[in-house]
Amino acid sequence: MSVVEILKVLLPDLESQQERDEQYLAESEDDGDLERRLHEIELRGRDVPSQAIALGLYER
Repeated sequence: MSVVEILKVLLPDLESQQERDEQYLAESEDDGDLERRLHEIELRGRDVPSQAIALGLYER
């Protein structure tokens, strides 16, 4: 069993960063807002170590 699977069992309400990002994008008001949010997500990933991104361990 992987660490991620163990965490999901122990913390079933914990959302992955991908799930949080998808929800954030789904809440966009229009195409312009969606583009802005996509750009924000892209830029956020450049300032965080890749391992933290993979594990979803950073704030929006």
